[in-house]
Amino acid sequence: RELEQREVRFRVMEEFLKLRGRNESNFARWVAILEDSFNLTIPVTDFRKMVESKTSLAIPETPSMIDAPKVEQSLNGPSEAMADANHLASFLQTLGSAS
Repeated sequence: RELEQREVRFRVMEEFLKLRGRNESNFARWVAILEDSFNLTIPVTDFRKMVESKTSLAIPETPSMIDAPKVEQSLNGPSEAMADANHLASFLQTLGSAS
């Protein structure tokens, strides 16, 4: 049973990376493998557009966090994962066009 679970998890992760890598535009494919509670934490970068999520706009818990630079972003749910894949694809396309 444990081996079966690992295999399923591996296949889901593999499919997620394929969807992200090819910037899949069919939302149904994202929803098929990701639950609404899906969460992915990625580094914030200044060289590409980031997803503006509801959680990333939340008020910091402590005053000292107000001035702290944001170093990571949390993508929540299939729609934010899909939007980020689109931003990543747009950034990667600019790399090939720079001469």
